[in-house]
Amino acid sequence: MKKLYTYIGRYWYGYLFAVFSMVTAIVLDMLYPKITQQIVDDVIIGGKLELLTKLLVGIVIVGIGRSIFGYCKEFTFDVLASKIGSAMRKDLFDHIQSLSMGYFEDTNTGELMARVKDDVDKIWNAMGYVGMLVIEVIIHVSMVLYCMFSLNWKLAFVPLATMILCGTVAIIMERKLDKIYEDISEENAVLTTVAEENLAGVRTVKAFAREKHEILREHFSEGFLREAENLRTLYGTADEINVKEEDLHQLAVDAFNDVCTGGNPRPTSVEDIETLYRKAF
Repeated sequence: MKKLYTYIGRYWYGYLFAVFSMVTAIVLDMLYPKITQQIVDDVIIGGKLELLTKLLVGIVIVGIGRSIFGYCKEFTFDVLASKIGSAMRKDLFDHIQSLSMGYFEDTNTGELMARVKDDVDKIWNAMGYVGMLVIEVIIHVSMVLYCMFSLNWKLAFVPLATMILCGTVAIIMERKLDKIYEDISEENAVLTTVAEENLAGVRTVKAFAREKHEILREHFSEGFLREAENLRTLYGTADEINVKEEDLHQLAVDAFNDVCTGGNPRPTSVEDIETLYRKAF
């Protein structure tokens, strides 16, 4: 948290302007009920039609003011959050670059990607839209509660009780969902690791122009598995025909020296035949 406060301190003037815009927009929003009250009490009931034009102009001015300050608030929070997120990613990357090779041997790529992307994204959101929304809700609710209690404190307890109930349910659900999102983050780290390993393998194969060889090797491995399964089906398992693991090499040599070896549709070796036997074993 101390490190986070350091980033916020770099842009304190921006956050000060954003909070000022937020408070101004909320105060303007609070004027709507007051203007509506005057229209009902003074114009409709009291018959003071000369006030209607001024009140309608007031509604327009309040709407324009809310739009301007609301835009300034959201734009400023988003810009500051993006700057903090970018700075944190750069500092985190510089820190990772300074670590020893042992750290990278013990930590997989997916874990690093999750820290650099997912965790920084959460802080980005907290410093931007989510943080702005929390502050706005606190200020808005405080002002609304003040207005309600100043009008009728007995009736104000009805929405207050409902608000407390909704808040309690939200906290309970958030704690349950937090575990789910944590599991999703860990799974994303695993998926990223698998994807990185596969992409790295693809790049290596392409770098040495070995695509056709890898495809043939994959087909060859599949053929081994099919032949091993056929051996099990025809003759049973190795235990059932009293074959020991130490006999497999000699069996492969005998099979390779068989006169039928020359008639194979593709070249083979003792090692290939022994691999087939071991898969069947």
